[in-house]
Amino acid sequence: MARVIFNADDLGLSKGVNEGIVHCYKNGVVNSASLMTTTVHFEETIELIFDKQLENIGLHFNLTEGIPLLPNHKTLLNSDKQFQRKIHELGNLDLKEVYNELEAQLLKAVDAGVKINHLDSHHHIHMTAKLRKVFVKLSKEYNLPLRRFNNTARHPIKVWSFYQDTKVAKFFTKDFSADFYDDQATKDKLLFLLNNYKGRDLEIMCHPGFKDDENGIYNHQREEELQILCNDEVIQQVNAMR
Repeated sequence: MARVIFNADDLGLSKGVNEGIVHCYKNGVVNSASLMTTTVHFEETIELIFDKQLENIGLHFNLTEGIPLLPNHKTLLNSDKQFQRKIHELGNLDLKEVYNELEAQLLKAVDAGVKINHLDSHHHIHMTAKLRKVFVKLSKEYNLPLRRFNNTARHPIKVWSFYQDTKVAKFFTKDFSADFYDDQATKDKLLFLLNNYKGRDLEIMCHPGFKDDENGIYNHQREEELQILCNDEVIQQVNAMR
């Protein structure tokens, strides 16, 4: 059966993001969200999930921003003991450290009582050639599907490598779109995506929220996404597809 999943990334990033995601669950088309376990808002986010009865919660793995859960990483962090934005480009990266940190993030959510139903990642780090095998391994071991990623390589060796790395992977949906983002996050773009993928199993990534100083550079855009995700025309189109 075809599904249209609107997954709100970054649940737990800030109060503004949390409030915005809840708003879109109740008043818009959002029907899934991905939880970050590495932020200072974790405990209040867990309370929010249960209090507001948020369904379809995924784990939004974070290796690119802020502070890790586990101490004593030797290759994941910068000199300030923070994650590095382009961690997948580090030459000396210890993939065992990566796995251990990912598992700790997942188990933190599970131990808090959250029923995780899929896995994805902050800044799409799970889609990178250097790290995708680690994510596939953890996904397989915990029997949790990953956010879909497609092979965009053209070189035969890279195509073969992608196949080898992902042949045992289980994915959350058949299709995934990251096109509803930043300048492309418009009502017309979203309606186009819905019409183009009608009848197919699709996850659309979104980042709704209310403005908050903790949102970083993608701040006012979150409110713009929120308004579109709660637009009557969008809601009607989505309801017609479900």
